[in-house]
Amino acid sequence: MAEVNLLPPGHDQEIALSWKRSHQFGLPRSRAVDGLPSEDYDPSSRLLAAASPVLDELADQVAAGPLCLLLADDDGRILDRRLGTPTLERSLDQISAVPGCRYSEEATGTNAIATTLETGRAIRVTGEEHYLESLAGFGCYGHPIIHPITRRLEGVLDISTAVEHTSDLFVPFVARIVRDIEERLLTGSRVSHQRLFAAFQSASNRRTRPVVALDGDVVLANQASVDLLETIDYVTLREFAVEHAAAGDGERRLRLHSGANVRVRVTSVPGTSYGSLLELGVETSPDSENADRPMGVRRRDPVHAPGVQQQIERLRGRRTTVFVSGLSGAGRSTVGRELGGDNRVTVADSLDALVGDERKWARYLYAAIDRGDGIVVIDDVHLLPPAAAVQVRHMIAQERVWVALTCDRRNSDSEHVAELAAQCADRIELPALRDRTEDIPAIARHLMSTMDHNDRVRLTPSVLDAFARHPWPGNLRELSALLRRLKSRRSAGDITLADLPAEYRSAPPRRLTGLARAEHEAITAALNECDWNKTQAARCLGISRSTLYERIRALGIRG
Repeated sequence: MAEVNLLPPGHDQEIALSWKRSHQFGLPRSRAVDGLPSEDYDPSSRLLAAASPVLDELADQVAAGPLCLLLADDDGRILDRRLGTPTLERSLDQISAVPGCRYSEEATGTNAIATTLETGRAIRVTGEEHYLESLAGFGCYGHPIIHPITRRLEGVLDISTAVEHTSDLFVPFVARIVRDIEERLLTGSRVSHQRLFAAFQSASNRRTRPVVALDGDVVLANQASVDLLETIDYVTLREFAVEHAAAGDGERRLRLHSGANVRVRVTSVPGTSYGSLLELGVETSPDSENADRPMGVRRRDPVHAPGVQQQIERLRGRRTTVFVSGLSGAGRSTVGRELGGDNRVTVADSLDALVGDERKWARYLYAAIDRGDGIVVIDDVHLLPPAAAVQVRHMIAQERVWVALTCDRRNSDSEHVAELAAQCADRIELPALRDRTEDIPAIARHLMSTMDHNDRVRLTPSVLDAFARHPWPGNLRELSALLRRLKSRRSAGDITLADLPAEYRSAPPRRLTGLARAEHEAITAALNECDWNKTQAARCLGISRSTLYERIRALGIRG
C-alpha cells in the first residue's frame, strides 16, 4: 500500500499520526459516510444522564447560531445532538452525525470525535485536516470527558460548524461544558454510592450471613464476608453480578477458593449505576482435600486446566507417545516435561534442526533414545525440516521410543505434522489462556508464589479482575513475564491497577452475547491463522478490511 501524503508542516502532530492510522486501516479518503449503521445505546447511561441537563441549559445558545454539540460515548457512538440552523442539521444528517451512529477512526478517519478518543486528549480538526473528503466542509473541536473518580475516559463532547464559522472561542466554551458534565458525573457517583451503602447497611443489619455490595470500583463487605472470602472470590462474585445485571435478580451455587460451597443471591440496587447486593449462604465447610481450590482449578497445579491435569496424571511416567498442541506460550514444553515424571527428560528443539546442523541434531536425538532412561521431548515439530520429520516418524514407528511431540496449534494441520500426530498414541490439546477466564486469578497467584515464596506482595482484586478480562495473546508466557516485571518493581505491598502497563489497565470489554462471542472466536481464529495479518484475515472471512477493523474494535479483540 502506498504511503499516504503527509499533511503540510504546521498541523498538529496528532492529526498527522491519525492520518497514518486511517491510511493503514485501508480507508479511502473518498469514502462516503452518509450510511453509517445506527446502533442501539442505553438512553439511561451514566454519561447521558449527567450531560443532558447541562446540554439543556445551552439549548438557546446553540440555537442562536450555526453550531452543533455532539455527545459521544467511549466507543464513539453519538448519544445526543443539539443543533442550531436547519441547514446545519441537513448537513450533519448527510454525514451520519446522528444519535446511534459511531464515529471511529477505522470507519470515519481523522475527526474530532474519533481522534479525541484515540489520543485521549482534546483536539481541533478543521476543514481539510479531516481525513475523509466528505468531512472537509466542517470545523470541529473535541474534548474528552474524564470521570473525576475513576479517571476513565467516559466519552467526548464535540462542537461542529461549517468551516468558515470556526472560532478559537470553541476551546474555552467546550472545556467549560465538559467541566460541568464531569461535576455531574461526580455528584451522580456520590449519590449512587450513598444508595449502595444504604442497601448494604440494611442487608447487613438484617443478616448475620456474609453480604457484599459491588458498584464499579466500590466493594463493601461485612465482617462475615471478610472472614469467608479471599481476593479471588471477589473477582468471581463480580463476574456473577455482571452476568445477572441485565436479567435482574439471580441465584447460583459457587465454590470458593477455600473449597467451601456457597449459594449466592444477587439483587440490583435501585438508583445506582450498576450496583449489586450479594448475599452468601455457606453450604459446606472447607475440606483438606479441596482446600485452596478455586472454581475449575485443581490444587495440584492451577496452571493447567482440569482436563489437561487429569491427562498428565494419567500419562505421567507411561512409556508412550504423546502429541501436545496449543498456541504459543500455552505451556506445551512444560507439559512435555511433566509427562516424564521423575524420569530423565531430554529436550530436542526442532528449531536447531531448521537453522543449525540437521545431522548433528539427529545424532543427538538418536543418542537420547538409545539411552532409554527417560522421555524425549521434541519441541515445535511444525518447524522440522522434511528429512528430520521423516526420521522422527521412523523412530516412532519402531515403537521403542518414549517421546512427547509439541506443536503450535495453528500449524497442526500441515502434512508432516498431521502424519506425526497420527502416529502418537495419545493427544493433549492445551486451551488458550483467554478461554480460561475463571482460572486466571488462581493461575496468577500460583505463578507469583513460585517466583517468591513470601507473602509480601499481593495482587489486588482490581488487578485480578483486569487479568481475567485481558485476551492474553501470549498465553501463560505473557502472564509470567508480566508478573516477573511487576515483582521486580515492587518487593512488598499491594500491586494495584496503577502498577500495570497501560495495555493491561484498559477498561474491561463488555460481556459478549452468545452471537458476539461466536463472532469474536471466528475473527480471532482467522487472525491467528494469518499471523494477525488483517488484510489476509479479512479475505479469509469474506469481509472488507474496514468491516474487520470495525468488528475488532467493537469486540475488544487485541493481538
